[in-house]
Amino acid sequence: MKNVESLGYTFSHRLMHALRTLSKDQFAAFYRQLDADIRLLLGAHVQYQPMYPGFPEQVMQASDAQLYLNAIYHYLTLDLPAYERTSRPTFQNDEELKVIDLGSKDDFYAMIRQLIQAKTSISDTDREDIGAAVEFAEPDELDAILPDVIPFKENVGFMVGCLLKQDKADVNRIGRYFKTATDVLRLAVALSDGDISLAEATRFRKLKRSERRLLLGLLEQCHPIVEDMLRYKERWIRLGEILHPSEYKHRYARCEEAFDILRNNKPFTTYNTSVELAFQSR
Repeated sequence: MKNVESLGYTFSHRLMHALRTLSKDQFAAFYRQLDADIRLLLGAHVQYQPMYPGFPEQVMQASDAQLYLNAIYHYLTLDLPAYERTSRPTFQNDEELKVIDLGSKDDFYAMIRQLIQAKTSISDTDREDIGAAVEFAEPDELDAILPDVIPFKENVGFMVGCLLKQDKADVNRIGRYFKTATDVLRLAVALSDGDISLAEATRFRKLKRSERRLLLGLLEQCHPIVEDMLRYKERWIRLGEILHPSEYKHRYARCEEAFDILRNNKPFTTYNTSVELAFQSR
């Protein structure tokens, strides 16, 4: 506890009571990880080596020439001048300690939900945490993790990819996140561990039948389909070779028609083309 207090933190009574139920090895593992996390959070994990460990006396006693030469020597070699480390009293911090409380499962799910709702790309560390949460959550607990809206499109592809890998995705659960064909393309890229930003092309892996049906089902509900698919025409053609939409032409008729237009270069009037024609014909 003393090490944690020296970092500005302490445990709540609830957390202390819960820790008493752990074995010695469990408590040691918990404490080591907590200590490392707090130090990383505060920047206390870095071992700083001051140039003048007896500051300010060593600086006050040195001449300007000596200070200048020390600086030049350090810039050229990255070595530090040889000065003895002097003892000094421990800094007494009178600020109140921050209390670390015992979290609940609801608190954990709320934290994961906030990560998913980020308006920027999710970091690798956060992706690992989200993936683990999805893996161990029961099916009826997923609603507590999944937000109503995921504002950043790349995160939609990653999140639904996690659900699919754990066989916890269906159109009713994830359909709300897919409004355009490009959203569905990002999901297909995520399943193949590709670049979800679509900055680079992805080599699609062979998909399971359930995955193909899900992608086609999500694409079928989007509107418009063809115009958005034309933005990444070549990628959709390659993906269509894996999805085999013609096998489901009666169930997903709009998808089958869209892939037919792309593959066979059939004429298609986009919204922009319609506007241009309207201007030309006044």
